[in-house]
Amino acid sequence: MKIGILTFHRAINYGAVLQAYALKSKLEKLGNDVEVVDYKNEYFNKIYSVLYFKSFSLKDIILAFYNFPIRIKKNKRFEDFINKNLNLSREVNSQNIKDIEEDYDLFVCGSDQVWNYRLNDFDKTYFLDFLSDSKKKNSYAASFGVSTIPVEHQREYKRLLSDFNNIAVREYEGLQIVKDLVGRDARVTLDPVFLLSKEEWEKIAEEPSIKDDYILVYKLNKTDVFEYAEKLSRETGLKVVVVQAKMRINKSFIAERTTSPEEFVGWFKNAKYIVTDSFHGLAFSILFNKSFSVHLDKRAQNHNSRALTLLKLLSLEDRVGDVDEVEKIFEAIDYGFVNETLKSNVDECVEYLKQISDGGEFDEDIQ
Repeated sequence: MKIGILTFHRAINYGAVLQAYALKSKLEKLGNDVEVVDYKNEYFNKIYSVLYFKSFSLKDIILAFYNFPIRIKKNKRFEDFINKNLNLSREVNSQNIKDIEEDYDLFVCGSDQVWNYRLNDFDKTYFLDFLSDSKKKNSYAASFGVSTIPVEHQREYKRLLSDFNNIAVREYEGLQIVKDLVGRDARVTLDPVFLLSKEEWEKIAEEPSIKDDYILVYKLNKTDVFEYAEKLSRETGLKVVVVQAKMRINKSFIAERTTSPEEFVGWFKNAKYIVTDSFHGLAFSILFNKSFSVHLDKRAQNHNSRALTLLKLLSLEDRVGDVDEVEKIFEAIDYGFVNETLKSNVDECVEYLKQISDGGEFDEDIQ
């Protein structure tokens, strides 16, 4: 089978490009010829440009110019990874996307929040609406990014989802959305990064420049991650390395602002402790069997859904961090149970990919 993947592969975001790499790699290992469709979404082109102004306030203009050389270097390192590892199709846009339908036997959209109307200016391309043959339409771990669809968008969502051949979503809220809108039973599949083993991730990991033990911080949201890391550093005497560091961090922290995707994997692989508020930070902590503390964004519960789903699946709810309970990170994790549970779930996900790779509908009775 020749398969085209449609996802947020050009986002300058570690989770986005690494999940795309993982899904492409696993589908290839199943014997398919796979390309990531090099679709250019104008909204993403804008926000990930090297000189992006969040607004035209003086503060945001100064910040944009401060980050300009950082973004140039970081964007180049992402571009190198994408071109080397994702096997891109010819470049397409909203005007000519229909031209590629006959290039592939089937398409897979996902993972990531490809069905979040707020995130990509409600770009219908990520629903594969350009395809005339509905048998080619499949999703893997696609996310709506919300727990409910607003009334004003429900009719359009129903139209877009009604003729999919196979639907797999990332969160349990997505199951209910699909059921309510089109009356179908979808299935939940793991984020693609779990489709590859620790050993497979180690093959692309670049070794960090620091050889001593360190605490790794990967922060995306407004959480108490830095305060927690400071306390952990004082308790252990270890240095703190911050990947994707912003302007304002503790001066004693080591700021890594232009990390490549390969280096990102390497930082997780070699960390002694990991403190994060990111889902993919959590995912790679688990993949590499690390001692970690994950912190939830109390302002936006929708953002916590996939992390809480994963923690519950693996009986790791007690790893949710609290700045007043730093010592919890020293408690051993039963990675024997975690790895066994993950393997069982990964096997189910691979079975799903095998069946859609064969061009058929997935048998929901298979467990």
